[in-house]
Amino acid sequence: MRLNHTFLCLALVLGLAQFSAWAGPVSSGIWYEFYWDDGTTGPSSNVPTAGCTDIYAFCPISPPYDVTWTDDPPWTYTAGTEGAVFTITDVAIAGDSFNVYDFGSLILATPTVPNTGYVCGTTDSDYVDPAVCFGDPNLSYGQVVLPPGPNSLTIVARDAPFGDGVGDFRIDPIPEPAMGALGGAVIFGIACLKRCRAPKKSS
Repeated sequence: MRLNHTFLCLALVLGLAQFSAWAGPVSSGIWYEFYWDDGTTGPSSNVPTAGCTDIYAFCPISPPYDVTWTDDPPWTYTAGTEGAVFTITDVAIAGDSFNVYDFGSLILATPTVPNTGYVCGTTDSDYVDPAVCFGDPNLSYGQVVLPPGPNSLTIVARDAPFGDGVGDFRIDPIPEPAMGALGGAVIFGIACLKRCRAPKKSS
């Protein structure tokens, strides 16, 4: 009986360890790069994305600026009480678009854009810099607010005209209200309450 209990505990620990490695936690304030490849030269649709640390990944060899390669999804993040802003963008050649899911529910669909051969940026390095490509009207990008608490994110390349590609996302926490303003509001509310409850003077 004790042996079976030991094996059960060991299996549970191993299972949790595997899930933890698979879950791919991410931090705020960092551009993370991911990739997709359906094994063809395209065009394709609804291709699941994977992390750039995957042995089959084709991502820029030296990520520029503050870009970090992701582990495989789902990418997990715990948002604060005000939530967080999730930002995603295509980089390099225009034409790709994305669906973003949180715990399997669609939360964001970036716009479909024409596959015109347009390349983001103006130099040989900034065409894969998400800080340059985000906001470019020729590329597909978008933002959505994540709810407070745990989030489990996956991304699908809804339009993949080349069959493969790379994109980037980042998460930025929404700041909590300043305590000074909150404290002032509380004090003002208490003062108003006392004023209303104060006995009126007789004339």
